[in-house]
Amino acid sequence: MATQDKVQSKKDNPKAGLNMKQTIGAFVGIAALLALFFLGVSHSAKPGADLITEGAKPDQSTYEEKASPLDYEKAILKNYDPGILIEMDGKVQKVFAEPIKGSENVLLNIPAGIESEELKNNQIMLTFVEETPALEEHQMAHVYGRYIGTLEYEGPVGKVEVPAIQVDYLSIHS
Repeated sequence: MATQDKVQSKKDNPKAGLNMKQTIGAFVGIAALLALFFLGVSHSAKPGADLITEGAKPDQSTYEEKASPLDYEKAILKNYDPGILIEMDGKVQKVFAEPIKGSENVLLNIPAGIESEELKNNQIMLTFVEETPALEEHQMAHVYGRYIGTLEYEGPVGKVEVPAIQVDYLSIHS
């Protein structure tokens, strides 16, 4: 009988459950979290790279004087200004049959760096606007180009986003 009295008293006591203010507060909190989630998703930077077609490309001597090595983390996070001069060496991983951007695209592996604990390569998408050299997989290349953003390609396990470089000068090494 004692248990029936406790159940009966909860029904009669309005303070036993959530009151109207608590219910409204919970709904407002949930709505605020959903709004922040959707706002964050809509403002996140999407992959994309605009080709640089205005003006003449810099001379190779300008690259030799002013180009800097690519900082992969800055590039993937888009912390570079588009058009910054980049110099790098890498190994051709893949030549795309259908261009993603420009007239041809090549996936280049560059070393991750000495400070990295993992022995891995970072991938860079090379984009060609003008003539494209005949590149083959596993060739070593020296690249002078301009950072243009990031591009996505379909990898073996889904879409992969990588930094994109518009190539101005390229030399192939044995």
